[in-house]
Amino acid sequence: MATVPARAPLSNRRQQYFFITAGCIVALVILVGFSRTYYLKSVFGTPPLTTLVHVHGLLFTGWVVLFITQARLIASQRRSVHMKLGIVGFLLATSMIFVGTVTAITAAKLGRPPGRQDPLVFMAIPLSAMFVFSVLIVAGFLNRRRPDYHKRIMLMATLAILQAAFGRIALMIMGHPFPPLAMGFNDLLIIGTVIYDTITNRRLHPAFLWSAAFVIAMQPIQLIVSRTSAWMTFAQWVTR
Repeated sequence: MATVPARAPLSNRRQQYFFITAGCIVALVILVGFSRTYYLKSVFGTPPLTTLVHVHGLLFTGWVVLFITQARLIASQRRSVHMKLGIVGFLLATSMIFVGTVTAITAAKLGRPPGRQDPLVFMAIPLSAMFVFSVLIVAGFLNRRRPDYHKRIMLMATLAILQAAFGRIALMIMGHPFPPLAMGFNDLLIIGTVIYDTITNRRLHPAFLWSAAFVIAMQPIQLIVSRTSAWMTFAQWVTR
């Protein structure tokens, strides 16, 4: 007779569904942020998109769907399926980094940043996001045998790529680009996530401590670097 898996303790179930909920919040932020320019563009009548942008959108949407799926698999104790899909996730993340980088450089070449911003200066933001995402994905992969570290790092990697969506939400609110507001929204979500996890588990997990600090610290750094002569030299070279 087949045995039914033991029901996880209440505290574990809360934590498992915390990651599912976090994934759904990410999906909502992305849907709202890119509603006018991607998901509901036919309603708003925004300009057509290139094939590259469509590939970019599909990959990043796929990542969020995969994250929620992976969290749901863990909640239902289907770890073997979760681990197999992890290979797909790593390949997907690699594709996202490549396509995201190419998309950022192409947008700068065409002079199409959100709002009226200097395209070469703005390029620092998506490229920085890809750098942060890359570091966290590698860290998550290296910690795949340590579930408590792995899942937190992967969540932080997912939260790290929300700056673009929050940037467009800030644009809707302000009527013009305002990176500090976008970063503030992103930081509130990151800090709220860390606080909830800390209260629930009665300790600040090291994985959340360093990964959240890394994501938040990179935000002002990217703004400072984007205004330097060294960055402009690099940006002009890469967009030739």
